[in-house]
Amino acid sequence: MFGYGSNPMNTKFLHHMIIVFMIISFNSSNHQTQAACISNETKSKCSMKYAQQIDLYASRLANVGKRGRFLPTNNAELEQFCNETKNMTISMENFMKQCCERELGHVAKIYLYSLRKNSKLLCSKRNNKRLTMITKLFATAPCINRRIRDFQCLAIFKNQTKHIMQYRDDKEKIRRGCWLVHYGDWIECEEKFINDLPCINNDQQREFAVDLLRSSRGDTQRFLCGDFDDTSDQCNHLKKLDPLLFDTKMRMDSRLQSLVFIGLHLLETIGKNTK
Repeated sequence: MFGYGSNPMNTKFLHHMIIVFMIISFNSSNHQTQAACISNETKSKCSMKYAQQIDLYASRLANVGKRGRFLPTNNAELEQFCNETKNMTISMENFMKQCCERELGHVAKIYLYSLRKNSKLLCSKRNNKRLTMITKLFATAPCINRRIRDFQCLAIFKNQTKHIMQYRDDKEKIRRGCWLVHYGDWIECEEKFINDLPCINNDQQREFAVDLLRSSRGDTQRFLCGDFDDTSDQCNHLKKLDPLLFDTKMRMDSRLQSLVFIGLHLLETIGKNTK
């Protein structure tokens, strides 16, 4: 459902190692720490103000949390929801093309592609499964909307990411980031959020609701994380982090709050930790 469980890549671990190496190689020559995809040049279009607008769009596309959207409960709301999704996705794509360099832009493209793929399930009239999906959505959305603003999983993930981004072992940093998404408090938090909704009272609705939340994260982590996902036991064998390898000078820009920018900033710190 929503394409979340599918993974057509047979060489996903190789892709994971290649992308990590490319990001390390690119960033190791630039040790200045700044927010991902933002230029410090005065005349640049890639300003913090521009990034904050895109950050808001990314939060709305995620649908949950204080800056998220209510899910559509009827056809009129669905049409508005789909139009808004399309327009915000285009704006995000324009920003990524203009402002994100090389590998960060490549990762962003994967995220945007997965957003489009998942939105087509609800918005494309050519999708044969659309009616079934919409029926499930309209039955589930009113319940989720009651507490959608109270979704705290992103805040938990952000706090954990602030810690791991300071680690100097870049490969381990990526592995830990994948662990946070697949095995850390995130998945448990999502499931608890849905299970605590008293108006979702059967397993089918519960499964649909969880998949709906997970689909908003896109497939980016599956490309980056390789074998470190929820289908393997790789995350059970992570080594203990060395407390001496944390660089407390690394900071996350608090002005950008979406999962997209948190992830991009984590990637941008690779190769930039002071030695």
